[in-house]
Amino acid sequence: MSPSLGRRSFGRSLVVVAAVLGAGCGRPHVKGTVAVETVLKAWTAEGFDTKGVVNLDPDNWSAGACSRGIVSGVDVLMCEYATDEALAVGEKKIMTDWAEESVGTGAAVHVSRTTLAIADRNKTDPSGRTLARLIKTFRAQH
Repeated sequence: MSPSLGRRSFGRSLVVVAAVLGAGCGRPHVKGTVAVETVLKAWTAEGFDTKGVVNLDPDNWSAGACSRGIVSGVDVLMCEYATDEALAVGEKKIMTDWAEESVGTGAAVHVSRTTLAIADRNKTDPSGRTLARLIKTFRAQH
């Protein structure tokens, strides 16, 4: 390998590493959608603890970006989609997963091309008030 080729490769590697490290500071986002980060900030302002929400591999839901975690005892999944077609595929996957898991209480809604799926797997919200508050705040982010 020539010395100049090695320097160019090294330089590109630094750019890639910088981009990856920079991406680690925030969440991935699909342009033109409601950002997961925006929703999490709104929930935090409402008193919800969102520290457990982490980024996921979005390919499982045909999305461009996804995050999941437990917020006030309920499982939340938010995904951002580049197209309406991908959104439809992702929502179908969520419903299929819930049917296979026998999720009794859950809600899936979307604002623009960002989906929020909430499942009360542990029956921590029997009145549905937490789900309703999370959904209301999510829908207000447009």
